[in-house]
Amino acid sequence: MSNYPTLRNATVAGLIGIVLGIVVLRLAGVSMPAVPPGAVVCLVAAAFLAFAPWRWVPILAIVAALFEAVPATTGLGSFIGDGALDAAGAIIRFVGMAVALIGGILATIASFKRAKTNA
Repeated sequence: MSNYPTLRNATVAGLIGIVLGIVVLRLAGVSMPAVPPGAVVCLVAAAFLAFAPWRWVPILAIVAALFEAVPATTGLGSFIGDGALDAAGAIIRFVGMAVALIGGILATIASFKRAKTNA
């Protein structure tokens, strides 16, 4: 029995968490582009992961999480102490990145194992 659907859903939740963290940071007044590229990348990856049937799609989630790894990690240290909303946004973004990255790796492994057993 494959746990791919659970891993896929957790990865989508992590990607949405990244977007939520970016929105919270924007509401806190952090300067960023009008349309943050990290949010767009994560939303596209989440949509593909949720709706596309191909086994390689979780790799997109890994790439999207890695795209946010540096900003989420450096933002975690720089926003702590600036204010409660800044800190909350940074923490949400970091946790979302960690969940999406780990979930994406595990979902990719499960997806390819599932494809191998179905063949």
